[in-house]
Amino acid sequence: MRRKIALTILGGAALLFSILLTCALGQAYRARAEGDAFLSDVRGLRVGQSTYDDVLRIQTKYKSYSSVEGNRCDRDLCDVDFLSGNKWLYELGLVPGAMFTGGVRVRGGVLTRISVGFLSAPPYGAATEEIPADPSVSPYEVHGRVYSSETYAFISVRITSAASEDERQKAYAYNLACLTKLGGCKNANEILPIFKHP
Repeated sequence: MRRKIALTILGGAALLFSILLTCALGQAYRARAEGDAFLSDVRGLRVGQSTYDDVLRIQTKYKSYSSVEGNRCDRDLCDVDFLSGNKWLYELGLVPGAMFTGGVRVRGGVLTRISVGFLSAPPYGAATEEIPADPSVSPYEVHGRVYSSETYAFISVRITSAASEDERQKAYAYNLACLTKLGGCKNANEILPIFKHP
């Protein structure tokens, strides 16, 4: 009798864990898919050319993952932030906590800034910022902070609207599989594969 009760309890616990795992995987894969779609849409925007209406379409499309800073979003002033992550998988202890963020800024009816980033624990991450072209600023800059001889802790990319299409592709080539990879990504260059080696 006790054995039957123990097996029933064990079976119930296994079933509960399976349900929790399925929900956590679903949440993380949905966050990853939404992040990939957001990246694709952001790559289609152009700083200095895209408009408030373009940003409003993105904000509407990703309403459940986005927020407006300062509760104000109009043609004169609008900052939209995007956030997705693997919270449930992290809370089950299957992956390091990680989040993908993005932001778009409109001033005077025109897109003036795009930013995206990825942060993971232990501290690995990457950030990309796109701003209007300026003759005093290089159109494409990449910096990496090396953690060890083979590993980048952080990668920072800054581009301007004068960057080439190839440079833009590299700057936005985030690997959001890092949100769902068991054990997580162990190198910022896995998150944003921009360096061939340190």
